[in-house]
Amino acid sequence: MMHLKLSRLSSERRERVNSKDRTAAGTGRSNVDTRHLSSLGSRIIFFLKSIEMQPRFFFRRLGAFLIDMILVMLLLLVISIPLRWTGLWSAPFGVKISSCQTLPDPAPPQLTEAYAKAGRELPTIPAPVRAALDGHDIAGFSLCRISSFGLNAMNSITLVYDVTRKGNMTQRKRLTVALDDSATRIVTVWPVSPLILALYIGLLGYRHQRGKRSPGEAALGLRLHGPGRRFYLREALKLAPFVIGAVVELLLLPLQTANLAGTVAVMDRVAAAIAGSFAPFLIIPLALILAMGWWYDWFWLRWRGRARYDRICDMEMRRA
Repeated sequence: MMHLKLSRLSSERRERVNSKDRTAAGTGRSNVDTRHLSSLGSRIIFFLKSIEMQPRFFFRRLGAFLIDMILVMLLLLVISIPLRWTGLWSAPFGVKISSCQTLPDPAPPQLTEAYAKAGRELPTIPAPVRAALDGHDIAGFSLCRISSFGLNAMNSITLVYDVTRKGNMTQRKRLTVALDDSATRIVTVWPVSPLILALYIGLLGYRHQRGKRSPGEAALGLRLHGPGRRFYLREALKLAPFVIGAVVELLLLPLQTANLAGTVAVMDRVAAAIAGSFAPFLIIPLALILAMGWWYDWFWLRWRGRARYDRICDMEMRRA
C-alpha cells in the first residue's frame, strides 16, 4: 500500500510539473528561477529560452515575408521585360544611366562652338520644362540618358534654379523631369511599388484561398489557419500603410506631369514655409511613425502572438 501511495504521489507531481511547463510554453514565459541566474552566461541562456517559448513563431513569419517579397520582385522583373520591349511600360526598375551631360543655362558661346566643331548637337531645356519654370532663374541643368536593361531608352533632366548665397551657405532648388527618347517631351514614369504590392496580395491571397502555403511559409514550416474568404483581405491589411501610400502616389503622378508649373508652385510654397519654421513639418513624419507603430502593435517592443490584421481576419499562423 505504501509503495502504491508513493508511486501515485510521484505521478501527480510529474503531472503538475508538465502542466506548468505547458502553461509556460503557451504564454511565452519561462519557469526558470531567475534568482539563481547570477552569471552573464546564465542570463543569456535564460533570454534565449524565453525567445524560444515566444508563441506564433515571430522570426519565422518575418523570414517567410522576406522570402515571398523577394520572389514577387523577381517575378515582376521577368514580367516587365516584354512590357518594356513593346514600349507599354516605362518604370524605374533595373535602371542604368549610360551618359550624363551637365551644362550651364544659357550656354556660353565657347561651349556652343565646341559642340559645333565636334559635330554634336548642344542639348537644351525642352520648351514645356522651361515654361514650367517661367519667372525662375535657371542656373544650369543635367541631362542623363537612362534605360532599363537596355530597353526603352529615355532621358531625365535635372534643373538647378533660384541659387542664392547667404554668407558661406549656398541654397539652390532642383527639379527632375522624365523625358522621352528625343528629350523633347515630358513622359510619365509609373512607379513600381503599386505593382509589387498588387502581385504580393494577389498571389499570396490566391494560394491561401486554395489551401496552399506561400513559398516562404513552406520553406520555414508555417501554415495560415482561418476563415476561407478573408485571405485576400488579410494580405491587404498586412501591407495597408504601404497600399495607402502607393494609391496616393498613383493619384498624384499624372497631376504632376500634366501640370508641371503647378507642381513647381507647390514646391516653392513648401520651401518658403520650411524656411520660415521647420517645426510644423516634423509633426507629419512623427504622426506617420505613431500610426505605423499602432497598426503593427509595436511588435519591435513586444510580440503579442498575432498581429492586428490577424485578429481582424480571425486568423492564426501555426506550425505546419
